[in-house]
Amino acid sequence: MNHTRMHGFSMVEVLVAVVIVAIGLLGMAKIDAVSVSEGGVSATRAVVAMDVASLAGAMRANEMFWQTTSVPTLVTLTSSTTSKKTSVNVATPTNLTVGQVPSGNCANMLCSPAQMAAWDLSQYATALTQIIPNGSSTITCLAAVVNAVTPSLSSPATCQIAVTWTENSVAINNAVRSAANTQTSETQTFDQMVQP
Repeated sequence: MNHTRMHGFSMVEVLVAVVIVAIGLLGMAKIDAVSVSEGGVSATRAVVAMDVASLAGAMRANEMFWQTTSVPTLVTLTSSTTSKKTSVNVATPTNLTVGQVPSGNCANMLCSPAQMAAWDLSQYATALTQIIPNGSSTITCLAAVVNAVTPSLSSPATCQIAVTWTENSVAINNAVRSAANTQTSETQTFDQMVQP
């Protein structure tokens, strides 16, 4: 009796091929997850930069307030995901509070320079809450120095806007995470100097 040899694939060969393809698909899924995560991180950073630039522009437009010798030395804005409310705290001097924000919209009505500054900060704080939950922003200013005797020795006010937030990071694998010395979440800071 002559048995002819069977042609085709055995079940073991098919299973090995399925395992190899499955491992490849898992790798592709991980690469896609990292790509989506990094896209979100870069989008957040770009929006934070645009929001800070927007506040800097508003500060430059309101130099009647920001270029005085009584400019607030510290403004702290914080956001929280639990309450979705924004608190604005002002250190010395206390000439700028959220209570000064007019009931209307300073874009559509006449406001004093202090009201406009409070309204601008309120708008910035609202945007901050929407962009980076659990973030904070600190605006530290050095008041303008006016030298009436020698005007060339006068110096304008300068402010530093700092935004701090926590962002989640995804590494391609544990070896990359260890090599980059990254955690699953990292604190990021964006600073910009402004001369209103």
